[in-house]
Amino acid sequence: MERREFVKLAVFTPLALLTGCGGGSGAPSSGSGSGNSGGPGPTIYVTDQGNNRVVKFNDFIGTGWTTYGSRGSGTGQFGLLGGIAVNSQGHIYVADYTNARVVSFNDMSGTGWTVLSSAISLVGPYGVTLDSNGLIYIADFGGQRVIRVNDMTGAGALYLGSYKQAGTNQGQFNNPTAVTLDTSGHIYIVDSNNNRIVRVNDMTGAGWTTYGVAGYGQNQFNLPSNIALDSKGNIYIADTLNHRIVRVSDMNGTNWTAFGTQGNGINQFTGPTGIAIDSQNRIYVVDNGNNRIVRFDDFNGTNWIAYGSGGKGVGNFSSPFGIALH
Repeated sequence: MERREFVKLAVFTPLALLTGCGGGSGAPSSGSGSGNSGGPGPTIYVTDQGNNRVVKFNDFIGTGWTTYGSRGSGTGQFGLLGGIAVNSQGHIYVADYTNARVVSFNDMSGTGWTVLSSAISLVGPYGVTLDSNGLIYIADFGGQRVIRVNDMTGAGALYLGSYKQAGTNQGQFNNPTAVTLDTSGHIYIVDSNNNRIVRVNDMTGAGWTTYGVAGYGQNQFNLPSNIALDSKGNIYIADTLNHRIVRVSDMNGTNWTAFGTQGNGINQFTGPTGIAIDSQNRIYVVDNGNNRIVRFDDFNGTNWIAYGSGGKGVGNFSSPFGIALH
């Protein structure tokens, strides 16, 4: 099977359905260590792919569990969801991959539903993020490019990448899945099928720098899917098919550290896809194949705590993908 087809079939459709891995029965689960009370912390938003919905909850016992969305292509409906972002006002932005659109809404009631699609010819967006000025950045997986717009009208659109043309050269991507920014405005892109991270200075592509190659060892990735930065500028990567989280200090791979092995226990993941860092530099991971969200303090797994199991009800996920904190 050609690599691009593999991505679409094996990872960015609900991974748990293909791997046969689930989170077991019962919603909350936690590991060893002190401080596993589930809080305090930010509100957590997750894209629940297999259930075609966005989930919101307050802590790791599921307080405030709220869902929004159902399967379809109309208002209040989603196809296969990718990444999610939440702005300072609590407005929610999601990448609706199979419906080839980005959707925003004001809150979990769905008010203010707005769609961005044809204005910028989206093909299959998988990642979305916002900068400090409210500009919207989109990783257009199917379009092989990153797009920045001023707002949900698509005004001021800027493009980086070759439209529908995958490649390995400078200015090219092969199925980008996520995008984030540092405090200096540098843009970091997960170039998933090229098994690398790309950093550029701005949307002109200036300062193009890549990090990573295909593999299982140090400075190598196997279908990475998401990225986050902590307050010190460390880079965290969800290395999906290596079933681990990787942390480096810079784009040279300085201080490479990997955390996690394959499984469903403490300090284990099955196909992690989403990652976020809170104001205390605690690490949140969407453990896709285990249908759970986990949080830990550091790469020793200190205060490991997990929440979720497979299903459709309260405390249940079906191949969750993206995560945002607010």
